[in-house]
Amino acid sequence: RRVLFRSVIVNTGSASNKINIYVIDNSGRIVNQFLNVATSNIRINNLKKGFYTLKLVNIETGEQSSQRVVVQ
Repeated sequence: RRVLFRSVIVNTGSASNKINIYVIDNSGRIVNQFLNVATSNIRINNLKKGFYTLKLVNIETGEQSSQRVVVQ
């Protein structure tokens, strides 16, 4: 059986603020993290098919946002 890995492109909106990005699987486990990201777009590779939550945290302000994504 072949397992395919997919990618997701995250648009952070701005490259002026550093953020942390956490990729959380459907069971609540952090499967990947990107710390001190200072770019407006980042590609997250090697995701298995399934449901994920992307949690973005602004390092300076502590502001958080999250988005559910489906990898097919």
